[in-house]
Amino acid sequence: MSRGRVTAAFVWPCALVIGVALAGWMALRPRAELDVRAPRLGSDAPAETFGLEGRIGALGARVRVAALHVEPRRQAFEARALRRRFDEPAGEPFRLQVLLDEGARPVQIDFARITVVDAGGLALRPLLDAPAAAGGAADPLRTLLAAGRVELAPGGVAECVLWGRLPADGAALGGLAEPACALAPTRWPVAPLDDVLARVPAPPAEEAGR
Repeated sequence: MSRGRVTAAFVWPCALVIGVALAGWMALRPRAELDVRAPRLGSDAPAETFGLEGRIGALGARVRVAALHVEPRRQAFEARALRRRFDEPAGEPFRLQVLLDEGARPVQIDFARITVVDAGGLALRPLLDAPAAAGGAADPLRTLLAAGRVELAPGGVAECVLWGRLPADGAALGGLAEPACALAPTRWPVAPLDDVLARVPAPPAEEAGR
């Protein structure tokens, strides 16, 4: 994500673009490689998000880490798609949110430095740490998902997609402030746009076969 001011209103259009881009990429893959249809968010989708949350007093910010999607089938589908798309090791995508207090000062965030560790070692790191290889063709999805520097305004929200496993006991987020921010398990209600990616329909079967 390029340097600039990030607010909550900016986050969700980006999320929608990610979903559309992945759906389009999957539609262009040979039909034999499509082992699953992208599930839609149903009426039985969870009403709450389970994740980890912490507070960075020095910045006046809360941080949240949760699966990219609240609906397990969509999370599994997205994990497979991203793993193939970017040749990632075993793991799944997680969403890091940094929510800056209204009365806080603007803060510079370098998402490329973010890590989440627990008693077992490294659990999460940025999905992509660079937009593209030098001299390579531009990749809009890679550019959108790549960790970068942002300036977060008071009351704003910035997001980054992390990759790895669900953190266990002793989880802590590093790279934003020292010391590392301790993360504790918690739940929060799913807002109407919290799972916007799951609302992007899969391409029709006849299009996927073209």
